Amino acid sequence: MSGTTALSPESRRDSQSDVALRYWSDAAKHRLSMYTGTQSRDALSRAQLAIDDELEALRIVAADFRSQRNALSIVGALPAEILSRIFALHAFQQPPGELLWEDDDSEEPPSLAQMELGWITVTHVSRRWRSVALADPSLWTRIAFRLGNRWVDEMLTRAGPAPLIYERLYDHKSSHMSPDREVLTLSTHLPRIKTLILSDKDTGLMSPILHEVLTSPAPHLSHLELSCPPASPLSLSPPFLRDNASRLTHLRLHNVALPYGPWSWDLLRTLKINAVTRFKPAPVDVPADAHLTFDFPTETILFSALASMPALERLELLECLPQRHSSPDGSPPKPPLHLPLLRTIFLSGSASECVNFLELTKMPGLCSLGVDVRPEMNRDVEPLPDIHALMAHVSSHLEQAQDPLLRLSAQVSSISRFLELRGWSSEPSVPEIEPSLFLSISFPRRGFNTAELQTEQLRVFQHIPATSVQLLQLDTPQVNWGVDQWQAIGSIFKSAEEVCVVLSSMSSATFVNTLRSEASVTPSDQASSEVGSPCYAFFPSLYTLEIEGMHFASQQWGDTSSSSDLPYKLLRALEHRKSVGSGPRVLRLRKCTGIDTRTVARMKEIVPILDWDRFKEPHAEVMDIWA
Repeated sequence: MSGTTALSPESRRDSQSDVALRYWSDAAKHRLSMYTGTQSRDALSRAQLAIDDELEALRIVAADFRSQRNALSIVGALPAEILSRIFALHAFQQPPGELLWEDDDSEEPPSLAQMELGWITVTHVSRRWRSVALADPSLWTRIAFRLGNRWVDEMLTRAGPAPLIYERLYDHKSSHMSPDREVLTLSTHLPRIKTLILSDKDTGLMSPILHEVLTSPAPHLSHLELSCPPASPLSLSPPFLRDNASRLTHLRLHNVALPYGPWSWDLLRTLKINAVTRFKPAPVDVPADAHLTFDFPTETILFSALASMPALERLELLECLPQRHSSPDGSPPKPPLHLPLLRTIFLSGSASECVNFLELTKMPGLCSLGVDVRPEMNRDVEPLPDIHALMAHVSSHLEQAQDPLLRLSAQVSSISRFLELRGWSSEPSVPEIEPSLFLSISFPRRGFNTAELQTEQLRVFQHIPATSVQLLQLDTPQVNWGVDQWQAIGSIFKSAEEVCVVLSSMSSATFVNTLRSEASVTPSDQASSEVGSPCYAFFPSLYTLEIEGMHFASQQWGDTSSSSDLPYKLLRALEHRKSVGSGPRVLRLRKCTGIDTRTVARMKEIVPILDWDRFKEPHAEVMDIWA
């Protein structure tokens, strides 16, 4: 056995560090000796400058060593193409120009110190990362205007010939250039812009841009969004959309009027028009006698434009739908508009406007339908017939849909006279961003009482094909439904296995009464049931019941008190449903107050799974002290 002892990794590293230290110390000794000894004031100053040069040289040498070390790492071995792809994903998630903090009291634009550099910080990590980032022009195409003019010029230079993403918000707190420079910058780079998003919040900058810039060719432009303030609507130049932006695939106009055609938009897949005002916009580059064609689209203008979009997949028309048969000759277009590839449509307007558009349009491939019904501007018009006609269209669409609704969420208010439905065709466990059905109806405040309103709201539910709905969510804190209304809901959604209900003091007692009401058993259900086991018609397939907002405890008002027997009624209802085998097996209590431990223990004996969040009202601890 050899007498030498093997060095541990730590000892070996220490010895290597000592060798390196001795090498660099010996190499620097003769340099340090040049700056020792007593010297004159001028000589001392020159020596200090020389030492600064020595330190800068050492910094460069150290940077070379760090670069070599990074090159030997696993990340450093990645090809430049992969690094560039990683940087692109990082740039998408961390764009530069985000605010670190915002001073709401200041009228001045945020300073550069308040901004984040975002993904650009990767250029400060190593020489190779910086060289890779600088060599990829596509990383610099999203111009960060918030960082100021110097950064804007630098990013435009680094982007090279790559198509640009040009997004500007014009408001009084944004750091923007002078109007002349804004126009010059945009006009200079318009031929290489692929995405142009401009939003003006009453600064007046949008008008010269539409007049002087968006009249030139934009051969790479595929995504265009323009937004004007409500009080200052504008319109685009017809030649720009017709001749200069032939590669558009996405167009969104907010308070910017759609000009008169003809158009040639064979590539357009998304069209969004939003007009929150009915003011007549100022025309651009048109004769004075042709200004009427620049109003918000008439039936003729709108349908002519849509007919020139054979590839359209998504359509949103908000507050800009034409009135029924408002074309100059007073007759609807024939034949109806055919949009074969349209998959998503969202309409917002009065019931008559929405019905008019749906009657004149054929959409065989439609997958997602959204309708937001606003009150009629003409109060003399009776809206209910149009609402009924609209629901007939919705029902027909849902019955013809390839995938039936599996989830339905409803928000109902008797006070606000409001109903909103959202439906999804995916399983409850699968997240789905966009609903297959969105329906929002604001019922008129005059013309019928609360009971008639409830009847109309329930009629909307009856138009929904409910046999496939497995999950039903009812948000009813502003509803005072009786047993009959709850029974109607239960009879419509018989197949619902999971029901989530948001209640209030107005609807809690009635809902609990309906859970065990014998009146909910229909004669046909009773006749078809076996002897001794009555059929339950109120959610007979219920597996999970979630209740939110129920108050169980009695309430005190001065010298009078109200006794609450909701705990007892709920227990009896659960026992009754268990005896007839109609569930639920899972009971969730969310934000329910006034539940004592005895009630919870009894519920656990009835329901196999009880999920209680032990919610306590705000300031309940203070109330406990005064009790």
